[in-house]
Amino acid sequence: MSADNVWVVGDGYMKIRSEVKTFMKRMLRRLRCKARDMLEMTRVLRYVYAGNNVVQSQHGKIIVSINDKQLGFFRAILRKRSSDFAVFRQVYIQREQGVLVEKIVRDNEKDDVRYIIDAGAYTGYTCIYFKRMFPQAKIVAVEPESNNYALLLDNIRLNALEDIVALNRGLWVDDAGLEITRELGDGRDWSAAVKASQARVPILRGIAMKEIMYTYQLPYIDILKIDIEGAEWSIFDNHEHLATFLPLVRYLAMEIHEEVHAKEKICKLLKDFHFEYFFYQELIIGYNTKFNKPR
Repeated sequence: MSADNVWVVGDGYMKIRSEVKTFMKRMLRRLRCKARDMLEMTRVLRYVYAGNNVVQSQHGKIIVSINDKQLGFFRAILRKRSSDFAVFRQVYIQREQGVLVEKIVRDNEKDDVRYIIDAGAYTGYTCIYFKRMFPQAKIVAVEPESNNYALLLDNIRLNALEDIVALNRGLWVDDAGLEITRELGDGRDWSAAVKASQARVPILRGIAMKEIMYTYQLPYIDILKIDIEGAEWSIFDNHEHLATFLPLVRYLAMEIHEEVHAKEKICKLLKDFHFEYFFYQELIIGYNTKFNKPR
């Protein structure tokens, strides 16, 4: 066997070895995700049953009907073996948005909250929470991933929520063509983000904050919630774009994903636009110290 042939065999072996390692990593990540999903499902069901609430199971989904002391009665659909249970736990058990709501209620009348944008609405759990806390508010919910969006619509219908607009778009600086990516995070349902698409006919379009406000007649935003899996830097990496909507935002709740390495830059930009802020769980909670409600 020639030296050249030995080199080819060795090169092929290294390629196969690399592919096997990649495959094993992928399988290990899937196993970890499944274990995590099972743990989260157990935690949620324990919480639901502890309150003598109702659980129904059908077609790979679970429907919970809950009487909550603060929120009253609501229902939610969760997909089995998914990150839905982790998000449900964040919203309803950990009350991730609770500290923001407490500040708003402490500083204002609840009826003052009229306009909410939920960017990265996922399957609608935060929408239900906000609607129960501020029933008079108009909500625009933006969710780019098609399966999450379909469940978002189902949860809105299941709770007979009114004055909610659901958009299958990606929050962006304009209406550019986008595509779904799961490059960040753990690859589960909640990790769907958007990036610019090179496709000639993209199946997903971006939407800018100013377009949302103009189209759906929001003169200002009482609560802007952003959880868009790393795409937040695409929004904040444009001072001119921020100037079109951020001065009109009263309160902000946003998750800044560590993978984009932009926390310090985003915090500085919030300061530039007169926001004071603090951190709570995975969120940065901000309030506009110079906010003046448009007349």
